[in-house]
Amino acid sequence: MRYSTLRKTGLLGHELILAAVILAGGCGQPQTVLTGLVTLDGKPIAGANLEFFPINGVGRVSVTETDASGRFRVTVAPSALSVTVIAIEVVGKIPDPAFPGSMIDDARDVFPQEYASHETTPLTAEPVEDKTTTIDFPLTSAENQGRR
Repeated sequence: MRYSTLRKTGLLGHELILAAVILAGGCGQPQTVLTGLVTLDGKPIAGANLEFFPINGVGRVSVTETDASGRFRVTVAPSALSVTVIAIEVVGKIPDPAFPGSMIDDARDVFPQEYASHETTPLTAEPVEDKTTTIDFPLTSAENQGRR
């Protein structure tokens, strides 16, 4: 096939994308597995979203969600990581300001705001290369932070 035929059929684009994905898969960066448990005041939290950002800027950002028992498993760069944790819970219904007469979920943050941003989170992880590392995150609610 000629280049123009490949271009018209879209095959050239798909082949280039596939080649880029294969070559960039992990970008040659080492990866390792990190597991753990997220709790709030001692209770496991299901559906929490965790983000792992390499502190030194080397490696990729990894994202995962806790399962029904508050556990997570994720592939990360084996380097110092900044960790954020976010979860919301529906606490009721409120009027929808965009659609009078309709109701929407009234939700609140489960965790204190300090855990939601990489600029304020105290959470870090340092997984070991070529080894599954387990790091638990026992978090404390804003109401209980003075009782640590």
